[in-house]
Amino acid sequence: MSNKADILLPLTWVLCTLSAGVVGARVWIRLRLVKAGGWDVAFIVMAMLCAMANSAVVTAAIHHGMGKHGSELSDYDRVQASMLDWISQSLHVLSTNWGKVSVALLLVRIIQNANNHKYYFYAGMVLQTIFNVVCVYTIFGQCTPAATLWDPSVKGSCWSPESQRDYAFFQGSFSAFTDLVLAIYPAITIWNLSMPRKLKAGLAALMSLGVIAMIAAIVKTINIASLTARSDYTHDTMDLAIWACTEQYLIIIAACIPTLRPLVNQKIAKRLFNSSNYVHGKSVSNPKRSKRLSLRGNDYDKTPSDPYGYPLTACSDHRSRTPEQNQEDPEAQLVQPPAAAKGPSSITKTTQISQHFSNWQVLPETNERF
Repeated sequence: MSNKADILLPLTWVLCTLSAGVVGARVWIRLRLVKAGGWDVAFIVMAMLCAMANSAVVTAAIHHGMGKHGSELSDYDRVQASMLDWISQSLHVLSTNWGKVSVALLLVRIIQNANNHKYYFYAGMVLQTIFNVVCVYTIFGQCTPAATLWDPSVKGSCWSPESQRDYAFFQGSFSAFTDLVLAIYPAITIWNLSMPRKLKAGLAALMSLGVIAMIAAIVKTINIASLTARSDYTHDTMDLAIWACTEQYLIIIAACIPTLRPLVNQKIAKRLFNSSNYVHGKSVSNPKRSKRLSLRGNDYDKTPSDPYGYPLTACSDHRSRTPEQNQEDPEAQLVQPPAAAKGPSSITKTTQISQHFSNWQVLPETNERF
C-alpha cells in the first residue's frame, strides 16, 4: 500500500467504530430511555449504514491497489480498484445526505425556533436530497455503458470529465453550505436565550459540531478536481477519498453527541446509587420521605435550575403528573428558555439541600418567594 492508503484504511475504521458507538447509544436512548423512535433516528441509522458500506468498499478497493499508481497494478486490479472507488463515492454522497436530514429533523424537534421555521428546513432537505441523487446519477450516468468509466476495454461513450467534475463542485459547495447552516442556526438560537453565558457557550458549541464537518467538506470539494484524472485514477483520487471518509463520519458524530445527555445522566445516577448512604454523617431512612429517582425518558422532570436537558431530580408518581407531562419527550425543548417568574415583581430564591432518600442521593429544591 502507498502511504496515503496506509492513512485511509485505519482512518475509515477508527471513525466507523466511533460513529457506530454514538449511533448505537443514540438509538438505545430513544428506544429504552425516551421510549420513542423518531425520523431523525431512522435517518442517522441510514447514514451510518451507507457510511459502513462505504468503508467496506474502500477497504476492498485498497486490497486491489487503490492508492498505488496505475502502472504498478495489473489490468484486473486497476479495473476493480477504479470501479470500487466510484461506488464508494456514491455511498458517501448518500451517507452525508441522510446525516444532514437527521440533523435538520433533530433541530426541528428540540428547538422551538427551528420548529417555527420547519417548512424552510423541509424545503432545504428536499432540495439537498434532489441535488445528491442527481450527483449519484452523474457518477454512473456519465458513461454508457457505465463500465466504460472504469474499464478501458469496454467500448462506449462518456461525457467530458469536466462535466461531472463541475457538478461535483456544485454539489460539494452546497453540501458545505448546508453544514454551515445546520451548525450556526442552533448556535445563534441558543445565544439569544436567557441563560448563563457559560451554559450558552457550552450548548452552542455542542450543537455546532457540524462546523468541523463543514471544514472537511470544503477540503473535499477542493480535491474534486482529481475526478478528471483518468490516466492514474487509483492514485490521484486518494486525497478526495480521505476527506470524503472524514466528512461523512464527522457529520454522524456531530449529529449524535448532543443527544447523549440522558445516558450521561444515567451514569451519574448509578454513581450516586453506589455512593455512601450517609449525608453529613446522618442517614435518612424514613420511608415516608423516600422518593424514587426515575431514569426513564418520560419520567424526567424539568426544573427551574435545569430546564434545558434531562435533570436528575426526585419525582413523584405518574398519577401526580398531567398526561401532557407524561407524554413529553425529554429531548424536546432541549434549549428552551426558562419560564418567567410569576407575578410582576416577584423574585424566586432556589435553595438546593443535599439529602438522602432510600438508596438515592438527590437534590430536592425548595422555592421561597418574597
